[in-house]
Amino acid sequence: PYLIEGYDTWEERLSTIPAQAYGAIIGIPLLSGSEVIGVIGLAHDYHSARQFTAEDVRRLRRFSELAAIVLDNARLFDAERRQARRQEALFCLSAQLAASNTEADVCQNVTLGLLDDALGFTYVVLFLVDAVTGDRIVRAKAGLLDIPIGYRLPPGFGLTERSVQDGQPHYWPDVTVEPAYIAGLGGSEVDAPIYIDGKVQGVLAVENQQKNAYSESDIDVLTSAANQAGLAIERLRLLRNAQQRVG
Repeated sequence: PYLIEGYDTWEERLSTIPAQAYGAIIGIPLLSGSEVIGVIGLAHDYHSARQFTAEDVRRLRRFSELAAIVLDNARLFDAERRQARRQEALFCLSAQLAASNTEADVCQNVTLGLLDDALGFTYVVLFLVDAVTGDRIVRAKAGLLDIPIGYRLPPGFGLTERSVQDGQPHYWPDVTVEPAYIAGLGGSEVDAPIYIDGKVQGVLAVENQQKNAYSESDIDVLTSAANQAGLAIERLRLLRNAQQRVG
């Protein structure tokens, strides 16, 4: 009840309470390891002459330890539940991609699939690389991105080029400090390469209006989706080539 933003320690927070508001006051931090995750505070109003004893402090400290354990367990349970929902959503996305009949379907299904509430992405775009020019061409998008299908990013422009060059996922927690960034949402971005036939031939990118919006789990999800998209496109190209040879 006495948690006031803008202070580094619980003692500083408690010190901001007006002296005339209460008589005796006691505050104990809720600790998760060395991190303060909350404060339990008790007070007598200024009309009371009652004081807190060493036994009160001991009991409150023990209660705070138990409360912190309960909060930690609840957080762990929520994290495990979110992870299970994400795995289920990724499984459904994989099934959709496997059932796609064209490259356009694959691209659209992966971008729309990442908008699932369990996966939590809100702005998604998929680029495929033009083998002749090296341009990254927008093949699908989802969310309110002001970028048309077919839009081309030539080499030397945009953050997604890094994943094409080195074949690695990249997280940009603050895109505004990156010289290669093309003005857009102005928050954060994650890019994952799309491998087709053993080569990087595309990039799957997500953006967020907030800085530092993504976690390691988000990067893993996007990388998995990019890998699935690449495999689905590769399968369709192999099938098309086989049909052309037979024809």
